[in-house]
Amino acid sequence: MKKLFVTLFVGVAANLMAQPQVSETGFSYYLPKTALRFALKIEKKTYTPGVYCKYTKKYFMDDGVKQDVETEYSVVNLGLTSIGVTDKSKLYTVELRGKNKGANVILDEDGRFLAFNAEPRIIEQRPPFVPQPKTAPIDPMTYLPKEIVEIENEEQRVEKIAAFMAKVIENMQKVKAGETVEGCTDSYEQLKEKDKELTRLFYGTVTTDTTEQVIVIVPEGEVQREVAFRLNQKTGIASREETIGTPYYLSVKDMHSTPKEPSELKKENKQGCIPVNVPGRIKVTIHKENEFMGEFDLYAGQYGFIEELSGSLFKNYKTHIIVNPVTGSVDRIKADM
Repeated sequence: MKKLFVTLFVGVAANLMAQPQVSETGFSYYLPKTALRFALKIEKKTYTPGVYCKYTKKYFMDDGVKQDVETEYSVVNLGLTSIGVTDKSKLYTVELRGKNKGANVILDEDGRFLAFNAEPRIIEQRPPFVPQPKTAPIDPMTYLPKEIVEIENEEQRVEKIAAFMAKVIENMQKVKAGETVEGCTDSYEQLKEKDKELTRLFYGTVTTDTTEQVIVIVPEGEVQREVAFRLNQKTGIASREETIGTPYYLSVKDMHSTPKEPSELKKENKQGCIPVNVPGRIKVTIHKENEFMGEFDLYAGQYGFIEELSGSLFKNYKTHIIVNPVTGSVDRIKADM
């Protein structure tokens, strides 16, 4: 059966489960599942009509200008990293004997096994996206002569603004051609900027805001075109359960690439052994409709199997282990012989 668990937050369930214990003679711990952490950059474009938009047909022969505020969302970037989350089905208890009695066992705050007589591996997460600071928009009315701004009748004021804009464009053409314009001290670039800002009074403004939204997915088994999330162009990211919005599909293929099979593992000295994950490699693809968004290869703990590290290793020698916090596999093991 295909299973796909999606959440917008990491670690929400950690405080709801019983915490494994560590003592001088033994400890209990969880192994992780590998979760897919998608960082979505969401761009929000907002069109705000110009204060004089209703006059564009009269003065610019254009009756297609929108007169209502409109908002549109889009996904402009998608990044994937993998993280470890607690696998509640993999709870183990280990008896400590011999030279490892009283060993320094380090668990994560949610009970996942990190290290044994060693410093744990720290996985640095990508820093959160910080949008660029935005400058306050310029009021286009500041580009107009005071006598135009102070006209009380709106239609008369707009007529004068349109005439002033036409004069600005005429001066632009003359300055560009190298002519001297009487009474005009503005450069071509200054006139161009003035025309651009005054045009906003009629044609409005489009502002862009970019934010980051994180979606965490814990896949199980092979997944084919499962909806990971939806994008509503008017409201932004929607959950996979909603029916409105463009669906973004996730596929996960099990590459069956573990280095050895469970039947090859030796089972002697089971007492005191420490179970760890042997992760499997998976291929993750994400797309919307017919548009391919990305492909990623990674290892995931839930696609492999459990290996039991020999109990004799922990009885006869002081042993040091570092466990990968994302996959639950052994990153490093050393015994003092």
